[in-house]
Amino acid sequence: MLPNVDAPQALDRLLRFRPDINALHEAERGEARCAHLRQSILVGLIFYNLYNLTSVYLMPDILALSVAARLLLVTPMALLIFYLTPRVSGEYREAMVAAGAFGAFSLPILLFWQSQAPLSAYTFAEPPLVSVYANMLLILRFRYAFIYTLAAAAIMLLAVLGKTELSYELKFSLLIQGLTATFFALYANWNVERNRSRAFLIELAARARAETAERVGQRFLDQSLTDPLTGLPNRRALEQRLEASFRDDGALALLMVDVDHFKPYNDVLGHQAGDACLRDIAHALGRVCRDRGAYVGRFGGEEFTVILNEADETAGLELAEALIASVRARHLPHPSRSDSLSFVTVSVGVCVTPSARLAAKELMISIADEALYAAKKAGRNTSRIRTFPL
Repeated sequence: MLPNVDAPQALDRLLRFRPDINALHEAERGEARCAHLRQSILVGLIFYNLYNLTSVYLMPDILALSVAARLLLVTPMALLIFYLTPRVSGEYREAMVAAGAFGAFSLPILLFWQSQAPLSAYTFAEPPLVSVYANMLLILRFRYAFIYTLAAAAIMLLAVLGKTELSYELKFSLLIQGLTATFFALYANWNVERNRSRAFLIELAARARAETAERVGQRFLDQSLTDPLTGLPNRRALEQRLEASFRDDGALALLMVDVDHFKPYNDVLGHQAGDACLRDIAHALGRVCRDRGAYVGRFGGEEFTVILNEADETAGLELAEALIASVRARHLPHPSRSDSLSFVTVSVGVCVTPSARLAAKELMISIADEALYAAKKAGRNTSRIRTFPL
């Protein structure tokens, strides 16, 4: 069953799903998220290392440190994250990617602060680009993007203010440009993440409504195929089951079960007692049929129909006798029978065919009724069988 997305706190201010919704989102979207992250990591790594070329001109005094840090520190870290991304939980994955992005951001800040080259201030354009990459290409989950951006802004501020050789005017310009780009990237991330989260909740709500409608529809369908008195399948359900059975080529036994002397039972004890009697008989018949793989439904009035697939004459008669015995064993008192018995019994007529596909439904029901009439003539509380003529 899908979670309720209309409940409060389905999505909080940091665009976090409620735990049950988050688990479903991860189950359905986690694989695609991993694929996106792994592709973005490889693309980002290629362009990240291109900045080694700009270091040749902008910070030649620490060129070796720049190349070594990118190739021997950030690159292995990125490849490790690439490897672990599909192998850890969703929460660990997102935190790990955010931490990796922050590490990639911190290195150019450190190099900018460390270099004394005349053109080193121009390398300050690189950290904001890393923020754009983290928030708009990796699309960090907003809670991590928010923390990342605050931390990035803080170390940018410290690095620029701590670089004493820069003029006040240059420091001011670098901070305005760097912070603006970083917070623009955060705003873009918030928009993307909000749309993603809301789209998933809208989809989930639509699926929940469809699921509810399907359950309601199934419940109404079940009710339309169920006899309200006995709880057994009704005449309509029997017709559908018979149609399906006659499309098969296997053997088939059709049993018509009728309660003996039911009219005088109703006349003496009343219709409420008669209804209770039918419910009791239905329970007995249903238990036997479940045990033997047969299908039983209420045909109408005090008559029931049983369908047994892949059944020959022996199986049909055995089932008929089991049904008779199950009702007899209930010892339901019958005070108004015209014979010597004082309890409720049933009679059963059986019609069998070796090939249901070659038989005719209406004719088979008629033959089963003839067998039932023969059982009644034989004294009731018994069964008779007929074979469908092919």
